[in-house]
Amino acid sequence: MNFASNLSGVAIRYKLMALDVSSTAYLIENNVATITNNGTAKVFPVLTANFSGSATYFKVMKGTRQVYIAKSFSVGDVLIIDNAKALVTANILRVMDTVDLTSTFFSLDPGGTVITFAPNANATVREDFKEKWL
Repeated sequence: MNFASNLSGVAIRYKLMALDVSSTAYLIENNVATITNNGTAKVFPVLTANFSGSATYFKVMKGTRQVYIAKSFSVGDVLIIDNAKALVTANILRVMDTVDLTSTFFSLDPGGTVITFAPNANATVREDFKEKWL
């Protein structure tokens, strides 16, 4: 939100920004977790999937929104989905050409958000974000 003030003919502009206070990390086990954003502003999580088995795809869902990656993964592969940057990397390389066109990067609203992923038996998923307050 932008605000402007005029004091004796001098214009002052300032912008209200969210304050980053703490980092939060969740390990998502059994393919579903309720992620709690204790802040008052929405945040964009970074998800890291470490593959312990092979998979032909990976998807993470928040309600009806999902990020779907149509790529083969092997044991030891690391997939990172950065929702703030709308960026997907696998083993440090950009793999945006494997992101399904129907994918929608998402934020976490204040409060609890249910996140699911698939396939659940082949990856350990960690979700990181910084809580923000307005």
